[in-house]
Amino acid sequence: MPPDNAQRKRQRVTIADVAAELSVAVSTVSNAYNRPDQLSPELRARVLAVAAQLGYPGPDPLARSLRQQQAGAIGVLFAERLRYAFTDPAAVLVLDGIASALEQADLSLLLVPGRADTTTTVQRALVDGFIVYSMLEADPLVGAALARRIPTVLLDQPPRAGVPSITVDDADGAHQIADHLLRFGHRRFAIITDRLSEPLTSTGLSLHEQAAHTFFVTQLRCQGYRTALEAAGLRWQD
Repeated sequence: MPPDNAQRKRQRVTIADVAAELSVAVSTVSNAYNRPDQLSPELRARVLAVAAQLGYPGPDPLARSLRQQQAGAIGVLFAERLRYAFTDPAAVLVLDGIASALEQADLSLLLVPGRADTTTTVQRALVDGFIVYSMLEADPLVGAALARRIPTVLLDQPPRAGVPSITVDDADGAHQIADHLLRFGHRRFAIITDRLSEPLTSTGLSLHEQAAHTFFVTQLRCQGYRTALEAAGLRWQD
């Protein structure tokens, strides 16, 4: 004896159950979700109504992504903890721009914070591509993203052969900032940066420490400050 509707609701309802209830092919139910232009509005509405009545939630997104080999999402890999994406003003603006572009392409956004002990998060991320945002060049998570061999764009990162990148002329911007202050007669400077390297430090850095293992953006800005100050006859020192 076939199960009634109450029994079906206690079980996992499949696309085949919906098709059987409607006496249509499974492909017809699939088209109602994935290719609605293939059905008349009336038939699609009937399919969706019966699916809702039976408790069918629609195609499994994971199974669909495996079949289509598309996740429908882009991952943004960044160096900070997850809350940084919602509290740092610059990061908020960057992510807002990325999200706007993804919305137009009907894609989702997956945030992948870089402060992890392993590369597993990057390796298992269900994404069609990565945007690597301002991370240490030697960070193993950057290598893990590139090893996926999916489309990847570097944002505020050192350029790599064969990988598209987007950068701001941070060196020139910093040079203009320092030059502006110099025109007002200032001659004693202290530069407070976001970070130069890992681990974080709140003390002054030697010239050797400044040159080694630096964040790309901060390194460029320090170069810009330095060229402006040295051009004005000031000494860049520890």
